This record gives sequence, C-alpha cells and structure tokens, in this order.
Amino acid sequence: MRILTADWKFRLPMASAILTVLYPEAFTVYDVRVCDELGKHYGIQDRSKFDGLWADYCVYLQDVRDREPSVLKLRDKDRVLWARSFEKQLREDISTLFSKDQARHG
Repeated sequence: MRILTADWKFRLPMASAILTVLYPEAFTVYDVRVCDELGKHYGIQDRSKFDGLWADYCVYLQDVRDREPSVLKLRDKDRVLWARSFEKQLREDISTLFSKDQARHG
C-alpha cells in the first residue's frame, strides 16, 4: 500500500482496488458506497501521511470484515455493502423520479 500511495501517488480507492485483485483475502476496495453503509470512514483517501491513511484503512477493513458475518469472503462482504448502498440510492432516485439527478445535471 505504501508503494502504491506514497511512491506511485495512487489514491486509496485505486491502490486498494489493485491490492484487492492481488490479495483478495487481505485487502478490500475502499469505496464511498461502503462508507455509506458503515456510516463512517469518509475522507480516509484525503489523508496526506501514509501512517494515518494506513491506520484508518485498517480500521475500515476490520469494519467491513465485521459487518457481514454471514458472508464468508472479504471481497463478497464489500460487494454486499456496495450493493445495499446502490439499491438505496436507486430507490430514492425512483421515488423522486430522478429529480435530484436532473437538477445536478440539468
């Protein structure tokens, strides 16, 4: 993680995605949708010093592991959390006939 974020200047979402592909049992993707479901961990990617970023990412990682006890694989846990967030947003968008989206883009 240090090489990807500090040396190569990847942001945390991309660095964690790369490491998740290489080591799916040890890493998970840092994603704001998962943060939505956890209700915390926003802004980790904005940490300027690696040690703080790493410490915060480890807490995020543990929260993902703990959140879905019925799902065994770490990568599947973050997929479940991501999907829940997406579903909530989609239901909200449908209920408002996508009016928020139109206001943002129109």
